[in-house]
Amino acid sequence: AIAARCESEPDLLPTDVRPGDVYLLCSDGVSKPLARERMMAMLAGTACEAAWRLVRGALQAGGNDNATAVVVRAVG
Repeated sequence: AIAARCESEPDLLPTDVRPGDVYLLCSDGVSKPLARERMMAMLAGTACEAAWRLVRGALQAGGNDNATAVVVRAVG
């Protein structure tokens, strides 16, 4: 059996969340091939649509790494 140990602590940044706020967590397979402005434009629509749009866009832009995107949209 393989036992994994995690000795690092996460950085926590408390913030006020308001309806309509959008949070993006993505791998460098998405953030490297896409410019920030293009990524911002791709966040429109539902969270699911935005995540798929980001991954597809990264691959079409020539990304050759794992492309992962999680989009969270705060609702009231």
